[in-house]
Amino acid sequence: MFGVIEYFLLAPEPMVIELTWREVWLPALIFLMYTGFVEDFIFREVLRRTAVEVFGWWGIIYVSLLFAVLHMGFLSLIDVVFVFVVALFFGWVVKKNQGHFLG
Repeated sequence: MFGVIEYFLLAPEPMVIELTWREVWLPALIFLMYTGFVEDFIFREVLRRTAVEVFGWWGIIYVSLLFAVLHMGFLSLIDVVFVFVVALFFGWVVKKNQGHFLG
């Protein structure tokens, strides 16, 4: 849901001209591997965990702000604010559920 909202905020140009396997497989692989898994691992595990150990709850704000600042390349202030709020939400969810998923 958040991705759809950000898509409409940014209105990016299409990465794929023609909807064929030959055109789609590489962009799909990049999005799945780097935008999902790596981004979440770095920001919601490594950076958040360390920042929360050092700053407490302020660590979530710090990492969310860092994540939002990295989106400034899209040149959209509303997107930066949106991403900051979403990152705060995900940081809070991870912190509240820390250890609950491990059984």
